[in-house]
Parts: sequence; C-alpha cells; structure tokens
Amino acid sequence: MPGNISHRVDNIKYLHRLLRLNIFIFDYRGYGRSAGGHSDLSEEATYRDADGALAYLRGRQDLARTRLIYFGRSLGAAIAVEAARRHPPAGLILETPFTSIGDMARATLPFLPVGGLLRTRYDSLSKIQEIRVPLLVLHGDRDDVVPYEQGRRLFDAANEPKTFYQIRGARHNDTYIVGGQPYFDAWARFLERLQ
Repeated sequence: MPGNISHRVDNIKYLHRLLRLNIFIFDYRGYGRSAGGHSDLSEEATYRDADGALAYLRGRQDLARTRLIYFGRSLGAAIAVEAARRHPPAGLILETPFTSIGDMARATLPFLPVGGLLRTRYDSLSKIQEIRVPLLVLHGDRDDVVPYEQGRRLFDAANEPKTFYQIRGARHNDTYIVGGQPYFDAWARFLERLQ
C-alpha cells in the first residue's frame, strides 16, 4: 500500500516539536484523500502537484519571505529532487531516496528485464547533478524497500555542500524511531548551517 500523509503524522509531530519547524505536507493525486483521480497518475502529474503546492506557498503573503526547505522521503524524495531542479530551495533533505525506478525494478526483480519497459523514470540520479543547494541525505542501513546503496549512490553524485547520515538499524519506515535523538540532531545540524 502506498504511503500518504496520514502515515507521516507521527514523524511530523516530532519534527515540529523538537525542531520547531513549520511544515506543509500534501498528498499527490491518487494518494490519501487527494483529488485528481487515477486517470492522470503519471510522473509528470506528481511534479505538477509539487509545483501547485509551491505556488500555493509562494502566493501566501505571510510566507513571502520564508526560506523553503524541501523534504521528501522515498517516492517523495524523487519529487523533491525534481522540484529543487525546477525551483531551487534554501536546502534539500532526502530520506530513503532511490536513484531511479529502473534501478528499483532491477533491485526487486533482478531476473526480469523490466527496466527498458518502464515509462515512469523518476531518475533522481541524473537530476541530482543539476541541483546546487545544500543537501542532507538520510538512509537506514537495513532499508527493506529502497536499497541503502541507492541512497549512497545518489549522495555520491550530488554537488557539495552535502551531508549523508546513516541510520543504523533502520528500515524504510522507522527511520526517526530507530534513529531517535541522533536522527533529529542530524536535522538540527543541517538546518543550523542554512542560517
């Protein structure tokens, strides 16, 4: 079952409480309670959803001078990479990111030649080289969905300044729980450097 914002409430609660962050989160079309239906479920459609969310934030007078930091995890990391390429933020945080859908297909179905058949690409590995904002990548070393090595490869391909934080013992969906206070400290150090 794909994730949606209801699966992120606990993590956001801690980010808000411990780091005093103001957070805006949205579902892509077809996820959670988001409108948009399944007729336009495509990679480009998710990018348009992110563009719409950014347009909303930039259109608010009370946020006119706010420096935005993009945070994406898993599929959201791929969308945050594209958003950062189109509209550079003050900083970019990627958690449990994959390099591309093709690489994920090869990792999960190594004996089937499905990579060339995929229309959906989410090719963060080629896009990350175009991004020139401070980057934090967080990845659990026991991720059971996105191979840890993909997070490392994405990080290695990125421009400086960049930081990689390995969450020892964390799987795909328990990073902030297993990571505990050191996880939030990694966030805090990164955010302090952006000031």
